[in-house]
Amino acid sequence: MVAFCLLLFACRPSTSPNVHGDLTKGHAELIFTRASFDFSCPREQIVLTRMGEQVGAEGCGHRGVYVPTDGGWALNSVGNAAEPSTEQPSQDP
Repeated sequence: MVAFCLLLFACRPSTSPNVHGDLTKGHAELIFTRASFDFSCPREQIVLTRMGEQVGAEGCGHRGVYVPTDGGWALNSVGNAAEPSTEQPSQDP
């Protein structure tokens, strides 16, 4: 009975404001934990975005894509978060 209740809890949709898209609470927590470690970033600063079967994570100037595996979620690609350009467009005569 306890295992069923825990499974039911983990399968509920996440209600975190840092999760965009349909992602179960259990999966979101696993990815938050992995991204926090991978990015050396506090969990509270990480934002997750569901992208089909993949999940994008962004925080502390890093961004990555996590893919589901038999053992959980794995970081598939990583890069720096896009920063807004401060350059002015050139004025060609």
